[in-house]
Amino acid sequence: MKEHKCLIRTLGDLFPHEERHSMRRMINCADADNSLSLQMFGSASYIKASMVMVVMNGECKVEVNHHLRSLTCGQALLLSLSHLFRIVECSPKFRCRTLMVSEEFMSAMDARDMIYRRIRYGVRLYNEPIVTLREEQICRIAARLDAVNEAIDDINHTYHKELVLNALNAFYLDMSNAVEQSTMPQVTDSSTRREGMVKAFVELLAENFRREHTVDFYATRLNVSAHYLTLIVKQITGQTASELIFDMLYAESRALLSTSRMSIQEITALLNFSDQSSFGKFFKRRSGLSPFDFRQR
Repeated sequence: MKEHKCLIRTLGDLFPHEERHSMRRMINCADADNSLSLQMFGSASYIKASMVMVVMNGECKVEVNHHLRSLTCGQALLLSLSHLFRIVECSPKFRCRTLMVSEEFMSAMDARDMIYRRIRYGVRLYNEPIVTLREEQICRIAARLDAVNEAIDDINHTYHKELVLNALNAFYLDMSNAVEQSTMPQVTDSSTRREGMVKAFVELLAENFRREHTVDFYATRLNVSAHYLTLIVKQITGQTASELIFDMLYAESRALLSTSRMSIQEITALLNFSDQSSFGKFFKRRSGLSPFDFRQR
């Protein structure tokens, strides 16, 4: 049997000849037949992106975290940063559509509610990442992917990033709806406990992230050590607990600076930073801009 080398790959690695614009190095939709699918995903790798693969025709066998699974027409595979993935084989008429959103793009563009939704279904799908879609769901999701593709290519639009984000948000709403309406298979007790812990962390995070920025707070509320909480959150979501806390804070900061009339000092207090300087340093590390410059752009 051929030995497959494990890699960590970016969208730039997967699309080395993509020259239309830099956005497609951060978010990309691709249609692939059996040959292109094996070319892109035939070697086991961790992809630095959230990925959705919808099978439009035929079938394939995939390996996810060393478990072999079959995918058939009408099913979607949803992978996080922590999934080791490869396509083992495809039928001759296999065709799929994929959406890959890089860690960089998610961090820069996520709205707080989108982060929350994505983590919730990511936890649910970590061990069993396949969802069977109804025909009308496939049609809706295919249309959403078309809209994302069109938005990515509309590079002369004044609000290009916002356009892409809105199309992406609509896609995730429909995919989240499909996940919530699907019947999920049973998992082991240990997996259920770990996923339950991460789900509880995410629920606590949504309620408390503005005031509580430390992993210790959430670990204490969940009666586990900070090390253990960080470990299982990383295993299931691909990000550490601290990274998720700061993702939520950054998304909320962007929203408040963009849409509210609150002063920067008021936002600093609302998000429980010690002073305006601390908030400014946090925000500039993420965005490259000071809160004032971000608001004025």
